[in-house]
Amino acid sequence: MSEKQTYKLKRSSNLRHVNLTIGNDSVPVDNSELIDEIVKKQTILAVNDIADWEKTKYRLACNAKSEVNSNQEACFTLRFNKYSDEFGVATDEWSESGLFLENDVLMNTRRFRSSFIRFSYFTTPHRETQKLVSYSNIPLQQTGEQKVEICPGDEGSFLYYWKSEEKLNTVDSRLHLKVEFISSADGNAYPLSQCWGSALFGFFPLDVWNEEMDYVTVVLDHVTRTFHFEALSYKFDLVSFLLATAAGATTYQGNLDLALSTLPQWIHPQTGEDNRWCEMELEVRNFESLPGLYSLAQEAFGTGTFPNPVPIMMRTGAPLPPPPTNLRTNVQVPVPTLPQQQTTTSFSVSPVPSNMSQVMTSQPKGVQRVYKRRRQMDPSYVPHGLIARYMGGTPLNPATPSNNL
Repeated sequence: MSEKQTYKLKRSSNLRHVNLTIGNDSVPVDNSELIDEIVKKQTILAVNDIADWEKTKYRLACNAKSEVNSNQEACFTLRFNKYSDEFGVATDEWSESGLFLENDVLMNTRRFRSSFIRFSYFTTPHRETQKLVSYSNIPLQQTGEQKVEICPGDEGSFLYYWKSEEKLNTVDSRLHLKVEFISSADGNAYPLSQCWGSALFGFFPLDVWNEEMDYVTVVLDHVTRTFHFEALSYKFDLVSFLLATAAGATTYQGNLDLALSTLPQWIHPQTGEDNRWCEMELEVRNFESLPGLYSLAQEAFGTGTFPNPVPIMMRTGAPLPPPPTNLRTNVQVPVPTLPQQQTTTSFSVSPVPSNMSQVMTSQPKGVQRVYKRRRQMDPSYVPHGLIARYMGGTPLNPATPSNNL
């Protein structure tokens, strides 16, 4: 402490006296500190809750081993098919489906190199609520087939996912994959769906489709930081539906899902084991309404087999009530029938095929590969569109197709 100091104050009538506090401690005379504290709290509340937005890498898991090295994980194979109007059946060959010319694949032209397959991972399968989590662009491979093999370390073999799920509307650690083929040849983006086109006209009924069918379920394992796909195959029995409708049966009236079946691709069809995690097969989405398909059947097979009128089906709900008879006279109004038409194409094959084996061996390689895989997944699969294109010879029996190729 310093020496004691003495201050003398003199009274003056010309000056105003103000009391001064002499010392080192400051005493606030307003509420500035309280205001600063309130502003700090409001700022914290205005900002989102603090969460860990750091992303971590998940790799694609495959339970099979490579044939070359048993210690190395095998590559994941993605195949996709496209219905060919020329052959009346789906194919997995670039040139047969019309997506590329044969020289594009052999010479690796620019429009082939610039095309790719896109993986987009979303939080939900609904466009209104989904958030994009990660995506990959997978280049095409010069194999001649519509497939890509994704090996460890390649594009598409991993994704980046947030460590914190508090801000994501995911359920049971599942994402939803949308696969698209981006074509530089025609500038289109082809959605690759789990919906199998009909074996008769190559269409999947728009009346039974919903957007979840276009998304493949992705299961995340947070312990091992891996993920795998659970792909399905949706099949609609169009032939049974058309025949039942033509016969006047009400089997599918009010419930079109009776003709819809779902096949899990990761389960082996013969053994029932869930060991098919290393492959997935999709198809270029191709839609048509059921009334439109009924009209196509009338044009292809005549109105004798598929009489008018074209039915209008509803997916859900009770069967429609009969029209009232107390207001108007219930008189059947005659509907002019379509002219008898035959739009099937005759193939010049020597010798004329008399069974399913001879038909398939006469088809291109891409058609044969798709047929074999479909028969393995669904033994009742019948390429009705391909059968309808063959005229003459012994009539083929669609009920008992041969699986020998």
